[in-house]
Amino acid sequence: MDPALVTWHGSAAAPATRALEGGLAWVATSPRRFTYERLQPSYSSLYPYLQVAGRSTWAEVGRGYLELLAERLPPPEEVQELAARLVREEQDPAARVDALADHVRRLLTYKAIEFGIRGRVPHPSTKTLERRYGDCKDHALLLYQLLRAADVRAHLVLVDVDDPVVPELPTLDAFDHMVVYVPDVRGGLLVDTTDKNLATALTPVPYGLGGRRGLLLDPEGPRLIRARDYPADSNRVRVRRRVRLDAEDLVVEEQLELRGYYAGYLRGRLRGADAEDARLELEAQLDDPALELETVEVAQAEAIDRPLVLELRYRVRDAVHAADALRVGALPAPLEASYFWQRDEARTHPFELEYPLELSGEVELVGAEASAFDAHEGGALLEYEARLQPTPTGSRLTYRLQRAAGRWESSRWQALVEAQRAALDRLRARFRASAD
Repeated sequence: MDPALVTWHGSAAAPATRALEGGLAWVATSPRRFTYERLQPSYSSLYPYLQVAGRSTWAEVGRGYLELLAERLPPPEEVQELAARLVREEQDPAARVDALADHVRRLLTYKAIEFGIRGRVPHPSTKTLERRYGDCKDHALLLYQLLRAADVRAHLVLVDVDDPVVPELPTLDAFDHMVVYVPDVRGGLLVDTTDKNLATALTPVPYGLGGRRGLLLDPEGPRLIRARDYPADSNRVRVRRRVRLDAEDLVVEEQLELRGYYAGYLRGRLRGADAEDARLELEAQLDDPALELETVEVAQAEAIDRPLVLELRYRVRDAVHAADALRVGALPAPLEASYFWQRDEARTHPFELEYPLELSGEVELVGAEASAFDAHEGGALLEYEARLQPTPTGSRLTYRLQRAAGRWESSRWQALVEAQRAALDRLRARFRASAD
Protein backbone atom coordinates (compact mmCIF):
# COMPACT_ATOMS: atom_id res chain seq x y z
CA MET A 1 0.00 0.00 0.00
CA ASP A 2 1.20 3.49 -0.81
CA PRO A 3 1.32 5.44 2.53
CA ALA A 4 0.60 8.61 0.56
CA LEU A 5 -2.96 7.36 0.05
CA VAL A 6 -3.56 7.03 3.80
CA THR A 7 -4.63 9.91 6.04
CA TRP A 8 -4.75 9.73 9.84
CA HIS A 9 -7.53 11.47 11.80
CA GLY A 10 -8.18 11.87 15.47
CA SER A 11 -5.00 13.22 17.05
CA ALA A 12 -2.49 15.99 16.51
CA ALA A 13 0.06 13.69 14.90
CA ALA A 14 -0.23 10.35 13.15
CA PRO A 15 1.44 7.41 14.86
CA ALA A 16 4.50 5.90 13.30
CA THR A 17 3.87 3.13 10.79
CA ARG A 18 5.08 -0.38 11.37
CA ALA A 19 5.91 -2.81 8.64
CA LEU A 20 4.03 -6.08 8.67
CA GLU A 21 4.28 -9.01 6.34
CA GLY A 22 2.53 -7.82 3.24
CA GLY A 23 1.49 -4.44 4.60
CA LEU A 24 1.74 -1.58 7.05
CA ALA A 25 0.22 -0.95 10.48
CA TRP A 26 -0.71 2.28 12.25
CA VAL A 27 -1.03 1.83 16.02
CA ALA A 28 -2.66 4.44 18.28
CA THR A 29 -1.67 4.34 21.93
CA SER A 30 -4.09 5.35 24.71
CA PRO A 31 -6.94 6.48 22.42
CA ARG A 32 -10.00 8.20 23.85
CA ARG A 33 -12.27 5.72 25.61
CA PHE A 34 -15.46 5.05 23.67
CA THR A 35 -18.45 6.60 25.43
CA TYR A 36 -21.69 8.29 24.47
CA GLU A 37 -22.70 11.69 25.83
CA ARG A 38 -25.71 13.88 25.11
CA LEU A 39 -25.27 16.15 22.08
CA GLN A 40 -21.82 14.85 21.23
CA PRO A 41 -20.56 15.49 17.67
CA SER A 42 -20.15 12.67 15.16
CA TYR A 43 -17.89 9.80 16.17
CA SER A 44 -15.58 10.54 13.24
CA SER A 45 -14.62 13.85 14.87
CA LEU A 46 -13.87 12.26 18.25
CA TYR A 47 -12.05 8.99 17.70
CA PRO A 48 -8.90 8.11 15.74
CA TYR A 49 -9.26 6.43 12.37
CA LEU A 50 -7.49 5.95 9.06
CA GLN A 51 -8.91 6.88 5.71
CA VAL A 52 -7.63 5.16 2.62
CA ALA A 53 -8.22 7.08 -0.58
CA GLY A 54 -7.91 6.11 -4.19
CA ARG A 55 -6.33 8.36 -6.77
CA SER A 56 -9.61 9.82 -8.08
CA THR A 57 -10.73 13.42 -7.66
CA TRP A 58 -14.22 14.59 -6.75
CA ALA A 59 -14.67 15.79 -10.32
CA GLU A 60 -13.84 12.32 -11.63
CA VAL A 61 -16.17 10.65 -9.11
CA GLY A 62 -18.97 13.01 -10.10
CA ARG A 63 -18.45 12.57 -13.83
CA GLY A 64 -18.44 8.80 -13.43
CA TYR A 65 -21.75 8.92 -11.58
CA LEU A 66 -23.28 11.24 -14.16
CA GLU A 67 -22.32 8.75 -16.86
CA LEU A 68 -24.10 6.04 -14.87
CA LEU A 69 -27.23 8.24 -14.74
CA ALA A 70 -27.00 9.57 -18.30
CA GLU A 71 -30.03 7.70 -19.67
CA ARG A 72 -32.19 8.80 -16.73
CA LEU A 73 -31.48 12.55 -16.75
CA PRO A 74 -33.42 14.00 -19.74
CA PRO A 75 -37.06 14.78 -18.81
CA PRO A 76 -39.41 12.38 -20.62
CA GLU A 77 -42.50 13.73 -22.34
CA GLU A 78 -44.80 12.74 -19.49
CA VAL A 79 -42.72 14.79 -17.02
CA GLN A 80 -42.60 17.76 -19.38
CA GLU A 81 -46.37 17.74 -19.68
CA LEU A 82 -46.77 17.49 -15.91
CA ALA A 83 -44.44 20.46 -15.35
CA ALA A 84 -46.40 22.53 -17.89
CA ARG A 85 -49.69 21.79 -16.10
CA LEU A 86 -48.29 22.60 -12.67
CA VAL A 87 -46.57 25.93 -13.40
CA ARG A 88 -48.14 27.11 -16.66
CA GLU A 89 -49.34 30.38 -15.12
CA GLU A 90 -46.36 30.93 -12.81
CA GLN A 91 -43.46 33.09 -14.05
CA ASP A 92 -41.49 33.56 -10.82
CA PRO A 93 -38.69 30.92 -10.60
CA ALA A 94 -38.93 30.68 -6.80
CA ALA A 95 -42.67 30.07 -6.98
CA ARG A 96 -42.07 27.40 -9.63
CA VAL A 97 -39.59 25.63 -7.38
CA ASP A 98 -42.00 25.75 -4.44
CA ALA A 99 -44.92 24.44 -6.51
CA LEU A 100 -42.97 21.61 -8.14
CA ALA A 101 -41.26 20.54 -4.91
CA ASP A 102 -44.57 20.58 -3.07
CA HIS A 103 -46.13 18.40 -5.77
CA VAL A 104 -43.36 15.78 -5.56
CA ARG A 105 -43.48 15.87 -1.76
CA ARG A 106 -47.22 15.21 -1.70
CA LEU A 107 -47.37 12.80 -4.64
CA LEU A 108 -44.66 10.33 -3.63
CA THR A 109 -44.35 8.10 -0.60
CA TYR A 110 -40.79 7.61 0.61
CA LYS A 111 -39.49 4.03 0.55
CA ALA A 112 -35.77 3.40 0.92
CA ILE A 113 -33.99 1.20 -1.66
CA GLU A 114 -30.36 0.53 -0.69
CA PHE A 115 -29.19 -2.64 -2.45
CA GLY A 116 -27.89 -3.74 -5.86
CA ILE A 117 -27.75 -1.35 -8.81
CA ARG A 118 -30.89 0.33 -7.42
CA GLY A 119 -28.74 1.50 -4.54
CA ARG A 120 -27.18 3.97 -7.00
CA VAL A 121 -29.46 4.35 -10.03
CA PRO A 122 -33.00 5.71 -9.66
CA HIS A 123 -36.02 4.28 -11.43
CA PRO A 124 -37.14 6.02 -14.61
CA SER A 125 -39.33 8.89 -13.49
CA THR A 126 -42.25 7.56 -15.54
CA LYS A 127 -42.19 4.42 -13.41
CA THR A 128 -41.94 6.50 -10.23
CA LEU A 129 -44.98 8.53 -11.31
CA GLU A 130 -46.89 5.34 -11.97
CA ARG A 131 -46.00 3.76 -8.61
CA ARG A 132 -46.19 6.99 -6.60
CA TYR A 133 -43.39 5.92 -4.30
CA GLY A 134 -39.60 5.85 -4.36
CA ASP A 135 -36.39 6.42 -2.47
CA CYS A 136 -34.41 9.66 -2.23
CA LYS A 137 -32.94 9.20 -5.72
CA ASP A 138 -36.40 8.73 -7.24
CA HIS A 139 -37.68 11.85 -5.46
CA ALA A 140 -34.65 13.89 -6.50
CA LEU A 141 -34.66 12.76 -10.13
CA LEU A 142 -38.34 13.55 -10.59
CA LEU A 143 -37.96 17.03 -9.12
CA TYR A 144 -34.79 17.66 -11.13
CA GLN A 145 -36.60 16.74 -14.36
CA LEU A 146 -39.65 18.83 -13.50
CA LEU A 147 -37.44 21.85 -12.83
CA ARG A 148 -35.55 21.39 -16.09
CA ALA A 149 -38.83 21.07 -17.96
CA ALA A 150 -39.96 24.31 -16.31
CA ASP A 151 -36.77 26.15 -17.40
CA VAL A 152 -35.34 26.29 -13.88
CA ARG A 153 -31.63 25.45 -13.66
CA ALA A 154 -31.02 22.57 -11.21
CA HIS A 155 -28.46 19.91 -10.32
CA LEU A 156 -28.55 16.67 -8.36
CA VAL A 157 -26.47 16.61 -5.17
CA LEU A 158 -25.17 13.65 -3.15
CA VAL A 159 -25.00 14.19 0.62
CA ASP A 160 -24.51 12.25 3.85
CA VAL A 161 -27.03 12.91 6.61
CA ASP A 162 -25.18 10.88 9.25
CA ASP A 163 -21.47 11.76 9.07
CA PRO A 164 -19.53 14.69 7.62
CA VAL A 165 -18.00 14.10 4.21
CA VAL A 166 -14.18 13.94 4.32
CA PRO A 167 -12.90 16.25 1.54
CA GLU A 168 -9.69 14.24 1.17
CA LEU A 169 -11.56 11.00 0.38
CA PRO A 170 -13.28 11.21 -3.03
CA THR A 171 -15.68 8.27 -3.26
CA LEU A 172 -19.35 7.60 -3.89
CA ASP A 173 -19.38 5.56 -0.69
CA ALA A 174 -19.24 8.83 1.27
CA PHE A 175 -22.92 9.47 0.55
CA ASP A 176 -26.25 8.04 1.66
CA HIS A 177 -28.78 10.55 0.31
CA MET A 178 -29.65 12.62 -2.76
CA VAL A 179 -31.25 16.07 -2.98
CA VAL A 180 -31.59 18.82 -5.60
CA TYR A 181 -29.71 22.12 -5.81
CA VAL A 182 -31.29 25.19 -7.44
CA PRO A 183 -28.49 27.76 -7.83
CA ASP A 184 -30.53 30.76 -9.01
CA VAL A 185 -33.26 30.83 -6.34
CA ARG A 186 -32.88 32.41 -2.87
CA GLY A 187 -29.12 32.52 -3.12
CA GLY A 188 -28.81 28.81 -3.88
CA LEU A 189 -31.40 26.40 -2.56
CA LEU A 190 -31.11 22.75 -1.54
CA VAL A 191 -34.41 20.87 -1.78
CA ASP A 192 -35.21 17.52 -0.16
CA THR A 193 -38.69 16.27 -1.05
CA THR A 194 -38.34 13.13 1.10
CA ASP A 195 -39.01 15.46 4.05
CA LYS A 196 -42.80 15.47 4.11
CA ASN A 197 -43.12 17.80 7.10
CA LEU A 198 -41.64 21.13 5.97
CA ALA A 199 -42.36 23.24 2.91
CA THR A 200 -39.45 24.29 0.69
CA ALA A 201 -40.38 27.97 1.04
CA LEU A 202 -39.86 27.73 4.82
CA THR A 203 -36.62 25.71 4.86
CA PRO A 204 -33.61 27.35 3.20
CA VAL A 205 -31.57 24.32 4.35
CA PRO A 206 -33.09 20.81 4.48
CA TYR A 207 -33.38 19.08 7.83
CA GLY A 208 -30.08 17.45 8.81
CA LEU A 209 -27.94 19.20 6.17
CA GLY A 210 -26.96 22.50 7.77
CA GLY A 211 -23.26 23.13 7.11
CA ARG A 212 -22.81 19.69 5.47
CA ARG A 213 -20.79 19.08 2.33
CA GLY A 214 -22.24 17.44 -0.75
CA LEU A 215 -21.13 16.46 -4.25
CA LEU A 216 -22.75 18.77 -6.78
CA LEU A 217 -23.37 16.81 -9.98
CA ASP A 218 -22.85 19.73 -12.32
CA PRO A 219 -22.00 18.40 -15.81
CA GLU A 220 -19.72 21.41 -16.33
CA GLY A 221 -17.67 20.51 -13.26
CA PRO A 222 -18.77 18.18 -10.43
CA ARG A 223 -17.45 19.51 -7.11
CA LEU A 224 -17.96 19.59 -3.38
CA ILE A 225 -20.22 22.34 -2.06
CA ARG A 226 -21.17 23.28 1.49
CA ALA A 227 -24.76 23.83 2.56
CA ARG A 228 -25.54 26.99 4.44
CA ASP A 229 -25.78 26.94 8.20
CA TYR A 230 -29.25 26.95 9.71
CA PRO A 231 -30.52 30.54 9.97
CA ALA A 232 -30.90 31.99 13.46
CA ASP A 233 -34.68 32.17 13.03
CA SER A 234 -35.13 28.64 11.66
CA ASN A 235 -36.66 27.27 14.89
CA ARG A 236 -39.27 29.39 16.60
CA VAL A 237 -41.73 28.36 19.28
CA ARG A 238 -44.40 30.71 20.64
CA VAL A 239 -46.22 29.91 23.91
CA ARG A 240 -49.47 31.41 25.18
CA ARG A 241 -50.33 30.03 28.62
CA ARG A 242 -53.14 30.77 31.09
CA VAL A 243 -52.70 29.47 34.65
CA ARG A 244 -55.22 29.39 37.47
CA LEU A 245 -55.27 27.80 40.91
CA ASP A 246 -57.59 24.90 41.74
CA ALA A 247 -57.09 23.79 45.34
CA GLU A 248 -53.59 22.22 45.46
CA ASP A 249 -53.31 22.01 41.66
CA LEU A 250 -52.66 24.36 38.76
CA VAL A 251 -54.99 24.19 35.77
CA VAL A 252 -53.32 25.32 32.55
CA GLU A 253 -54.67 26.17 29.11
CA GLU A 254 -51.88 26.55 26.58
CA GLN A 255 -51.40 27.27 22.90
CA LEU A 256 -48.14 26.37 21.17
CA GLU A 257 -47.20 27.71 17.75
CA LEU A 258 -44.14 26.03 16.23
CA ARG A 259 -42.24 27.02 13.10
CA GLY A 260 -39.19 25.44 11.51
CA TYR A 261 -37.39 22.17 12.11
CA TYR A 262 -38.90 21.44 15.53
CA ALA A 263 -42.33 21.94 13.99
CA GLY A 264 -41.44 19.50 11.24
CA TYR A 265 -40.24 16.90 13.72
CA LEU A 266 -43.36 17.15 15.86
CA ARG A 267 -45.64 17.28 12.81
CA GLY A 268 -44.16 13.96 11.70
CA ARG A 269 -44.85 12.46 15.12
CA LEU A 270 -48.44 13.71 15.25
CA ARG A 271 -49.58 13.30 11.64
CA GLY A 272 -52.41 10.77 11.52
CA ALA A 273 -52.54 10.37 15.31
CA ASP A 274 -55.92 10.25 17.02
CA ALA A 275 -56.62 12.39 20.08
CA GLU A 276 -55.36 9.81 22.58
CA ASP A 277 -52.19 9.05 20.65
CA ALA A 278 -51.49 12.78 20.32
CA ARG A 279 -52.00 13.21 24.06
CA LEU A 280 -49.60 10.38 24.87
CA GLU A 281 -46.99 11.71 22.43
CA LEU A 282 -47.09 15.22 23.92
CA GLU A 283 -47.04 13.85 27.44
CA ALA A 284 -43.88 11.92 26.57
CA GLN A 285 -42.33 15.00 24.99
CA LEU A 286 -43.01 17.15 28.04
CA ASP A 287 -41.81 14.38 30.40
CA ASP A 288 -43.02 15.94 33.67
CA PRO A 289 -44.34 13.43 36.25
CA ALA A 290 -46.46 16.09 37.97
CA LEU A 291 -48.23 17.03 34.74
CA GLU A 292 -51.48 15.36 33.71
CA LEU A 293 -52.21 16.21 30.10
CA GLU A 294 -55.99 16.11 29.72
CA THR A 295 -56.62 17.21 26.12
CA VAL A 296 -54.61 17.97 22.97
CA GLU A 297 -55.93 19.55 19.79
CA VAL A 298 -53.65 19.64 16.75
CA ALA A 299 -54.20 22.23 14.02
CA GLN A 300 -52.51 22.53 10.62
CA ALA A 301 -50.70 19.19 10.90
CA GLU A 302 -51.08 18.70 7.14
CA ALA A 303 -50.48 22.33 6.16
CA ILE A 304 -46.68 22.14 5.99
CA ASP A 305 -46.42 25.72 4.72
CA ARG A 306 -48.03 27.03 7.93
CA PRO A 307 -47.09 26.87 11.63
CA LEU A 308 -48.03 23.79 13.64
CA VAL A 309 -50.51 24.81 16.35
CA LEU A 310 -51.27 22.78 19.47
CA GLU A 311 -53.96 23.52 22.04
CA LEU A 312 -53.24 21.85 25.40
CA ARG A 313 -55.13 21.59 28.64
CA TYR A 314 -53.31 20.06 31.60
CA ARG A 315 -53.20 19.93 35.36
CA VAL A 316 -50.06 20.21 37.50
CA ARG A 317 -50.68 18.16 40.61
CA ASP A 318 -49.72 19.38 44.11
CA ALA A 319 -48.17 22.59 42.77
CA VAL A 320 -49.83 24.86 45.37
CA HIS A 321 -48.86 24.73 49.06
CA ALA A 322 -50.02 26.43 52.24
CA ALA A 323 -47.65 28.94 53.83
CA ASP A 324 -48.94 30.86 56.83
CA ALA A 325 -52.13 32.54 55.61
CA LEU A 326 -51.21 32.19 51.94
CA ARG A 327 -51.13 29.67 49.14
CA VAL A 328 -47.84 29.68 47.26
CA GLY A 329 -46.30 27.96 44.28
CA ALA A 330 -44.33 28.51 41.06
CA LEU A 331 -45.41 29.10 37.49
CA PRO A 332 -45.19 25.95 35.34
CA ALA A 333 -42.81 25.82 32.37
CA PRO A 334 -42.89 22.21 31.12
CA LEU A 335 -42.29 22.92 27.45
CA GLU A 336 -39.42 25.27 28.21
CA ALA A 337 -37.85 22.69 30.53
CA SER A 338 -38.02 20.07 27.77
CA TYR A 339 -35.92 22.32 25.51
CA PHE A 340 -33.63 23.84 28.15
CA TRP A 341 -32.49 20.94 30.32
CA GLN A 342 -30.78 21.50 33.68
CA ARG A 343 -28.98 18.24 34.33
CA ASP A 344 -25.39 18.48 35.53
CA GLU A 345 -23.05 16.06 33.77
CA ALA A 346 -19.34 15.30 33.92
CA ARG A 347 -18.35 15.48 30.25
CA THR A 348 -15.28 14.41 28.32
CA HIS A 349 -16.59 15.08 24.78
CA PRO A 350 -17.31 18.41 23.10
CA PHE A 351 -21.01 19.12 22.56
CA GLU A 352 -22.86 20.37 19.53
CA LEU A 353 -26.12 22.30 19.35
CA GLU A 354 -27.12 21.62 15.76
CA TYR A 355 -30.16 23.86 15.52
CA PRO A 356 -30.67 27.41 16.83
CA LEU A 357 -33.80 27.97 18.91
CA GLU A 358 -35.93 31.00 19.70
CA LEU A 359 -38.64 30.45 22.30
CA SER A 360 -40.96 33.27 23.33
CA GLY A 361 -44.14 33.41 25.31
CA GLU A 362 -46.76 35.10 27.42
CA VAL A 363 -48.05 33.58 30.65
CA GLU A 364 -51.23 34.89 32.29
CA LEU A 365 -51.59 34.04 35.98
CA VAL A 366 -55.17 34.40 37.26
CA GLY A 367 -56.13 34.64 40.93
CA ALA A 368 -52.60 35.05 42.29
CA GLU A 369 -49.74 37.49 42.05
CA ALA A 370 -45.97 37.34 41.71
CA SER A 371 -43.27 39.93 42.37
CA ALA A 372 -42.54 42.13 39.37
CA PHE A 373 -39.14 41.97 37.70
CA ASP A 374 -37.39 42.90 34.46
CA ALA A 375 -34.42 40.66 33.63
CA HIS A 376 -31.98 40.59 30.71
CA GLU A 377 -29.02 38.24 30.27
CA GLY A 378 -26.74 37.72 27.29
CA GLY A 379 -24.03 35.25 26.39
CA ALA A 380 -22.51 33.22 23.57
CA LEU A 381 -24.58 30.16 24.47
CA LEU A 382 -27.92 31.62 25.60
CA GLU A 383 -29.63 34.99 25.71
CA TYR A 384 -32.89 35.72 27.46
CA GLU A 385 -35.14 38.54 28.57
CA ALA A 386 -38.12 38.22 30.89
CA ARG A 387 -40.56 40.69 32.40
CA LEU A 388 -43.24 40.07 35.01
CA GLN A 389 -45.89 42.71 35.67
CA PRO A 390 -49.08 42.91 37.74
CA THR A 391 -52.50 42.81 36.05
CA PRO A 392 -56.01 43.47 37.40
CA THR A 393 -56.57 39.70 37.76
CA GLY A 394 -53.07 38.53 38.75
CA SER A 395 -49.75 38.76 36.90
CA ARG A 396 -48.39 38.50 33.37
CA LEU A 397 -44.99 37.11 32.37
CA THR A 398 -43.51 37.78 28.92
CA TYR A 399 -40.20 36.33 27.81
CA ARG A 400 -37.89 35.46 24.94
CA LEU A 401 -35.02 32.97 24.98
CA GLN A 402 -32.49 32.43 22.18
CA ARG A 403 -29.98 29.59 22.09
CA ALA A 404 -27.28 29.61 19.44
CA ALA A 405 -26.18 26.69 17.29
CA GLY A 406 -22.53 25.68 17.37
CA ARG A 407 -19.90 23.38 18.78
CA TRP A 408 -18.18 23.92 22.11
CA GLU A 409 -15.58 22.14 24.21
CA SER A 410 -16.72 20.07 27.17
CA SER A 411 -15.55 22.78 29.59
CA ARG A 412 -18.45 25.00 28.42
CA TRP A 413 -21.15 22.45 29.23
CA GLN A 414 -21.65 23.60 32.80
CA ALA A 415 -21.91 27.21 31.65
CA LEU A 416 -24.75 26.22 29.31
CA VAL A 417 -26.55 24.25 32.03
CA GLU A 418 -26.27 27.13 34.49
CA ALA A 419 -27.47 29.68 31.91
CA GLN A 420 -30.50 27.51 31.11
CA ARG A 421 -31.19 26.96 34.80
CA ALA A 422 -31.10 30.72 35.46
CA ALA A 423 -33.51 31.36 32.57
CA LEU A 424 -35.93 28.67 33.74
CA ASP A 425 -35.81 30.01 37.30
CA ARG A 426 -37.09 33.31 35.93
CA LEU A 427 -39.91 31.59 34.07
CA ARG A 428 -40.86 29.59 37.17
CA ALA A 429 -41.57 32.73 39.13
CA ARG A 430 -42.97 32.21 42.64
CA PHE A 431 -46.56 33.36 43.22
CA ARG A 432 -48.81 33.84 46.22
CA ALA A 433 -52.56 33.96 46.78
CA SER A 434 -54.81 34.32 49.80
CA ALA A 435 -55.80 31.12 51.55
CA ASP A 436 -59.50 31.96 51.22
